Amino acid sequence: MASLDVDTIRHALATAQSHGYSFVRIKSGEESFRAVLKDAVSEMHEVPSLAVAEISESHPASSDIDVKAPCVGYFQEASSPVSVGLKLEPGSVLGVINALGIKNDVTTKKGGEVLEILVKSNDPVEFGQVIARLKVTA
Repeated sequence: MASLDVDTIRHALATAQSHGYSFVRIKSGEESFRAVLKDAVSEMHEVPSLAVAEISESHPASSDIDVKAPCVGYFQEASSPVSVGLKLEPGSVLGVINALGIKNDVTTKKGGEVLEILVKSNDPVEFGQVIARLKVTA
């Protein structure tokens, strides 16, 4: 297997960012690379032995925010399904992620209008994967 070079690491980071992942881990033989992307760092108290990658999100409008999965599991719609165009209050539940039989709410930190829903019911999701995009309303 080839060694880890800068181009491979850059490609992995770009791919992780474009798919909404918060962690990157690459291993080739004895070499390994791990990174926590910028948004995940704020959710952690300390990051032992992990490199922090400075990757900024680019959105068409600066008032758009991503709602990300809080854990790995299977996404299920909320009891009141959320649809594009719906206006949500801060703390609204977008859905639930079932992880080993434990239901974890996916909530919004800010209120806004739903622009896009990126997963369907029963889709598997990764930690940090973007579930939906909102346009923040004042």
